[in-house]
Amino acid sequence: MTQLPAGIRFIERGWLHSNHVVITDSNGPVIVDTGQHTGVEQTVALLRKQGVEPSNLQKIITTHCHTDHWGANAYLHKLSGAPVACGPLTAQILTHYDTQAMWIDYFGIERFEPPPPSPVSQILLPGEELTIGSYLFEVYEAPGHAPDSIALFERQHRILLCADTMFRNDCGVMNLKVSGPETISHAIETLTQLQALNAAVALPGHGPIITQVNRNIKTVIT
Repeated sequence: MTQLPAGIRFIERGWLHSNHVVITDSNGPVIVDTGQHTGVEQTVALLRKQGVEPSNLQKIITTHCHTDHWGANAYLHKLSGAPVACGPLTAQILTHYDTQAMWIDYFGIERFEPPPPSPVSQILLPGEELTIGSYLFEVYEAPGHAPDSIALFERQHRILLCADTMFRNDCGVMNLKVSGPETISHAIETLTQLQALNAAVALPGHGPIITQVNRNIKTVIT
C-alpha cells in the first residue's frame, strides 16, 4: 500500500463519484472534490470513517466543473460553512451554472443534476502557491478532460493531485463535442507539463493511487 503523509488522506470511490482527498489543517480539514450530491450520505460516512467530521471542514476545493466532483459542495458548505475554492474558469462555469460545460445537458441525466453550487469564495490562480496546514501546494492549469481543470502539486513529498487528467494507465474521458477538437492536444500538453514535475505519487479523481507516475504518463501519451 502506498504511504502518504499522515496529514493527506485519499478516499477512493466508485466511478460514479469522484475520489476525495482530505488534507489536515490546524483550522480544520480541507476536502478536494466532494462527489455527486446523490451519494452525500456515503460521503459523510466515509469522511467520518477517516476521523474527519464534515461539520469541521475548513475549505472545499473543486478541481473542475463536472458534477461528480462538486455535486456535494452545497450540502457540505451548509453543514460546515466551508468556503469553496477553484480555478478561475471553474468559478465562471459554476457561477453561471453552465450545464453544457458540466456535461449535464450533454448526457441528459436529470437525477445527476445537483442543486446550484455554493458561491465561490477563492480563485486558485495557476502559478500561485496554496498553503494548507504544513503543506505547500502549487497550482497548475490542467486542461484536457475538462478545459477548466486544475492540478495541485506538493513538492516536498512530490504528491500530485491530478483529478481526471489521468488515471492508472489511462486518461480521463475527453468530450470533443462539448470542449472542442483542441481537447486532445490540450490533454497531451497537460500531461507533458505534469511529467516534468517528476511526482512520486499521483492521486487521481477516479480509480486507485498512481505510483511510477512518469511511467504512467508515458503509457497514456504514447
